[in-house]
Amino acid sequence: MKAFTAISIALGASLASAQVYECDGYRRPDWEDCESLVVDFNMEGNPDTFHENGADDPAPSCKWWYWIDGNCRITHCYEDKNEGTISGGQIHQLYDRIRSRCVPFRAGGVFTGALQFLTVYNDEDQARSLPASARVVEHANGAVEATVSLDEYLEWKNETDAQRMAQVEETILSTRQNEDDVVRIDFVAYGVRNPNAYERGPRLGKGVGYTYEVTESTTFGVTTSLNLGTAWNIFTASAGIEMSQSDTYSVTEGLQFDVQCDNQGQITFWPFYDYYETTWSPSETKGAIWVPVEYGDHKITGEIAVACVG
Repeated sequence: MKAFTAISIALGASLASAQVYECDGYRRPDWEDCESLVVDFNMEGNPDTFHENGADDPAPSCKWWYWIDGNCRITHCYEDKNEGTISGGQIHQLYDRIRSRCVPFRAGGVFTGALQFLTVYNDEDQARSLPASARVVEHANGAVEATVSLDEYLEWKNETDAQRMAQVEETILSTRQNEDDVVRIDFVAYGVRNPNAYERGPRLGKGVGYTYEVTESTTFGVTTSLNLGTAWNIFTASAGIEMSQSDTYSVTEGLQFDVQCDNQGQITFWPFYDYYETTWSPSETKGAIWVPVEYGDHKITGEIAVACVG
């Protein structure tokens, strides 16, 4: 515990003032795989260097850890060639912040500092070839660590993720002003469940096929803790979305699945939302906004949850 406290102090101002800005439900890892990865590499409280900037690659460089047969990838990248080293315990502290913020959203996420970032995402795209220049070490138990330059790492990631990561710091500071109103987006969770927006379906016997289809009564809309009125336009400009606060969405058609329970299963449909935590100035009012993720003409998709009963 004493070693862990010392590591906390060693993080310095650049990381201490940073935050988990983004969770991503589309990059949800298997958090049990993540936990076992942390334990296997002995990151908790470990003062040893786990990533030295540019040690094996041109600085700035990236290093990541994953299981060959797992579904979790932890990645640490420097964004400045003048940054130095980070220990296993420091990586674990950043990982722990992502875990505590994103697990409730059933999502992966990113912790961003002034000159570096850490991501904890799923590993479902691991079938892609790693960059040719990557230095890869495969351990006997199936754990892997690899290093590569920041440019090569971002090129390896798909274009959308690379652009998102490059814009994280800029987005944190972005504002749109309309006379006296300014909104700051403090936190975003993409493609996640809204705990207050769901539809409970029937209970079905084991192995029964079920199709969830759009109905007139099944609609979901924007929910917010603020009465925005005309200020809604300020928020949408900051978030880069085009929609009305009164828009409602139907469920996309043709979601089919089977009940994987020994007896019966309680069916619940959860539509996907993007969740925003905002601060409005000059009042310093905090707000939460849930925006349905649109697929097609005012239709949204989501995921089915089956709770086994009986």
